[in-house]
Amino acid sequence: MPQKFPKLFDLLSNDLPDQQAQDRFDAMRETADRLSGPPTAQAVRRNIMRKLILSSLFAFAVGIGTAQAQIVIKVRPPKIQVENRGARPSKDHVWVGGYHKWDGNAYGWEKGRWEAPPRPKAVWVAPRYNHTRDGYVFVEGRWR
Repeated sequence: MPQKFPKLFDLLSNDLPDQQAQDRFDAMRETADRLSGPPTAQAVRRNIMRKLILSSLFAFAVGIGTAQAQIVIKVRPPKIQVENRGARPSKDHVWVGGYHKWDGNAYGWEKGRWEAPPRPKAVWVAPRYNHTRDGYVFVEGRWR
């Protein structure tokens, strides 16, 4: 038996008056041996499942919270500005047009740029403002 609790067992074993108390003491010692040993495969699997379930629930909660975050802007965005594109850096580059970006108080112009697609045949979907009943909601541009 590992000597994790030697003083406790010595105290208990010295004051045992009868066989019933001795049996209880032996049962306690066996339980302590079992608990102080390495975890069983079932306990390890249970612990892994608990961690997996908790991390999945946390990831789901974070995903739901960020997916529904929308800022509704009461002020209509200005008309798109006409930009000078400049020379195309290569035949592979695509023009990513500028747009009006809301900073919390007013719209500011975000300049357009030439950008190389992340993969062949990727298509740039320009950012836009969707008109809703409450105002305008910005939808980010993305590669499709």
